[in-house]
Amino acid sequence: MTSPSRSTGFTLVEVVVVILIMALLAGLAVGSLLRMGNRNLDNFVERVDVWVASLADRAVLEGSVYGVRVETDRLRALVWFDERWHEVEHDALRSLPTAIEIELVVDGQVVTPPSDDELPALVLMPTGTPLAAGEMQFRSAAGAAGLRWDSTGLFEIIYGR
Repeated sequence: MTSPSRSTGFTLVEVVVVILIMALLAGLAVGSLLRMGNRNLDNFVERVDVWVASLADRAVLEGSVYGVRVETDRLRALVWFDERWHEVEHDALRSLPTAIEIELVVDGQVVTPPSDDELPALVLMPTGTPLAAGEMQFRSAAGAAGLRWDSTGLFEIIYGR
């Protein structure tokens, strides 16, 4: 007795299972890419926090008033000397990555990037404490994060805003 011939190929169930597995893997890959972008932004904000903290330490060590001016493409470290602000070299953080936008809030007011004759957005007194409370908000396509400070000298990173 001969057995009936069986056709070769995939069944509908097998095809559906393969498509579901591929969709699951694609979803995991997209999620991983989005988290990587958030991680890059978080790392940048952490670098800004360390940069500002080291500038506050410098203000204490030198007994000088330092400031941070936020511009569209960079952060500038300034020192108050001879009745005016002077730019100073301070570590490596000088320019912002091109895909990151900054918004600055000081004492609850959104501040536009200052012109050369305005005060820096963040002024650090010789005690290392800020003159006023504020926040730098950083945005990219991957998300947002920020650095918040108060007038007591407490700096806080805000993730995933």
